[in-house]
Amino acid sequence: APTPKENLKKVVSVITDGSPEINIRKKATIYSEILKKTDDGNTFELIEEEKEWFKIKLNGESFGYVAKKYARIEE
Repeated sequence: APTPKENLKKVVSVITDGSPEINIRKKATIYSEILKKTDDGNTFELIEEEKEWFKIKLNGESFGYVAKKYARIEE
């Protein structure tokens, strides 16, 4: 069954080291290809947490991974 919208968590990108952008990767590893880049303060729908990574929803059916040190869950 689809999850009610209220239960969906959001992830906000947070630049913590002065980088101009945050990489969103295909897999949960820094060696994975970069799908896209995001600025500070953008919000994404959280799919799941995977160790040091957040799996986030991109457009349509696609998803990517952002390192937890560059994002936080929006309360």
